[in-house]
Amino acid sequence: MTTYPGELSIADVMSLRREDRSSHTFLRIVSKGEARASLSYAEADVATLSVAHALLALGLSAGDRVMIATPNCLEQILAMFGTARTTLVNVPINAASAPAEISYLVGLTEPACVVVGPEQADAFDRAELPAGAVRVAVVLGPNTGAHRWAARSVSWEELIASGKPTALPPPAARDTFQLLPTSGTTSRPKAVIHSHTTRLRSAFRAVLHTRIRDDDVLLNTFPAFHINCLDSAILPALVTGATAVIFETFSASSFWRVVRAEQATVVSVIPTLIRAVAAQPVNPEERQHCVRLISGSLRPSAAELQAFLERFALSRYESG
Repeated sequence: MTTYPGELSIADVMSLRREDRSSHTFLRIVSKGEARASLSYAEADVATLSVAHALLALGLSAGDRVMIATPNCLEQILAMFGTARTTLVNVPINAASAPAEISYLVGLTEPACVVVGPEQADAFDRAELPAGAVRVAVVLGPNTGAHRWAARSVSWEELIASGKPTALPPPAARDTFQLLPTSGTTSRPKAVIHSHTTRLRSAFRAVLHTRIRDDDVLLNTFPAFHINCLDSAILPALVTGATAVIFETFSASSFWRVVRAEQATVVSVIPTLIRAVAAQPVNPEERQHCVRLISGSLRPSAAELQAFLERFALSRYESG
């Protein structure tokens, strides 16, 4: 799929990928230089439908917001795309958000449900949130516990077990897919409304700009709550049937080893990443890779970009 298909939702595109790219890998998550989790398009289809059923079984309904506050992990992606399979709205936030930021974002977006990692649950506990501010907290890890800010707490396993296969209310292309908080660099964060249509159009813009193909491996070092990762890797992979690779935690020392091991062909960078990777000791294997394109959302200086391209035997850079 290389042209924008019109009135399709993300749910529609996921169903199409199940049909035409069933066994192909949609997503891999890398931890400490090694692949930790992987989803084929068929597996992503089944798992996200399961999450959608489970969220509705908790009592959520059309338009309810699901805040996702986790580091990069499989559950984070399944929660995000699980909401996309029906009429729910996801709100991904920075996993490193401080308690004061959490209080503000919960007040701003009014989530009915929060999917939260163990460390993030502690930050929510320290935030100034009213008792029962959200209807349900879905906590990753073995120790769910009770949380004053949630009327009910369940584990991820309990969430999935609660779902029952029933007819899902399908989202329309113009329905809201996501509320994406801005960075807050000039003022307090705002929640930008993205429909299924706007996110797919943005993905196709990236596909056409960088000429992404279905045999590409799109490697991105950003957290998945960030628009760079969504627009440069995850969604472009979905609309083309390519593979997205993201990091659980970025490591400059293992960066080129991951690039080689994953056979990445398109890699997203920013100036700070270029500097961190360039500061590593020279290794002859760093020039042995499949990368055909380096893309960047912020342009480094001409000198450091040229030095980076020459050192790592890279032929093409495009800024987005």
